[in-house]
Amino acid sequence: MDFERRMELYAELTVKVALNVQPGQRLLIIGPLANGGAALEAAPVIRKIAECAYDVGAVFVEAIYGDEALQLVRFKRAPRNSFGQYSAWLPKALQEHVEGGNAVLSVYANDPDLLKHQPPELVSTVQEATAREVRPFREQISRNQTNWAVVAAASPGWATRVFPNMSEEAATARLWASIAASGSGTATHYSQIWQNIARDVSQERGLSLVETARLFALMNVSIHDALQTTLTSKFVYGLWRPVTAIRQADTDLNPATEPDTTWSTLIPTPPYPSYAGNMATIGASAARVIALAIGTNDVAVHATWKQSGGQPDVTHAFNTLSDGLRSAMDVKS
Repeated sequence: MDFERRMELYAELTVKVALNVQPGQRLLIIGPLANGGAALEAAPVIRKIAECAYDVGAVFVEAIYGDEALQLVRFKRAPRNSFGQYSAWLPKALQEHVEGGNAVLSVYANDPDLLKHQPPELVSTVQEATAREVRPFREQISRNQTNWAVVAAASPGWATRVFPNMSEEAATARLWASIAASGSGTATHYSQIWQNIARDVSQERGLSLVETARLFALMNVSIHDALQTTLTSKFVYGLWRPVTAIRQADTDLNPATEPDTTWSTLIPTPPYPSYAGNMATIGASAARVIALAIGTNDVAVHATWKQSGGQPDVTHAFNTLSDGLRSAMDVKS
């Protein structure tokens, strides 16, 4: 699949599934608010998202970009007592956009080490000022007052840290491939496992068509809400994955660790921070909803992963729904 087609599919998934943009809605695309907006390097995929949004009926799509180089200029030149300042217009604009029932998309493609060499007290002050000023907007989002989503995009600054032994161009291409095919090695997405479990449970319990439809609706709404929370929290906590920690062990303030800049994982590392874990969140949401719907957690289930590359399928059996959840939690621990 060529790069252009990959971007089109990613944009379609973002607009139709993650955001579910409705006809007549406006769409605002932002990025990390402490940086002012989406990274300039994310512009190509943002344009694809805009195209798809218009195709499904959006009436206006706009993007707010943040220039990372401009952020560094502030840290170098601005008065030291000015870092508690924040945009005078953006917080109100964000609130009014949500109050109008319009969609919000956050695109994360920013350099994770942008402020690595800046004074920690100033970085903290900027983060605190941002959190304080946009708190009403974030509360609107946390209440699901409108449809919103967070997605990742590749940028050279990020890509060269994930793949430090590649050229900037090659690393960016590789990161895009990882974003589009995160978790390669199995043709079965983890959320599909719980769809199959819900199907099997509804059949074994003899649920009616209406009861089955209700079960799937409740479970998928729960999974969607849970993923919105975890994907947001990943960029709040920014917890390193092993590949980052091992390659950059000389920057972790622990004298007992040494970096291995050539170390890599057996399967591609997802291109976003580790915590909170998506698989555990999907499992917790799905297992709890199914248990509530049928009135018990004590139901035996099995899950089959269809393998890619000619590998044999893998099936696991669990005595209870929560056993399946614990398996996912153990994988992520």
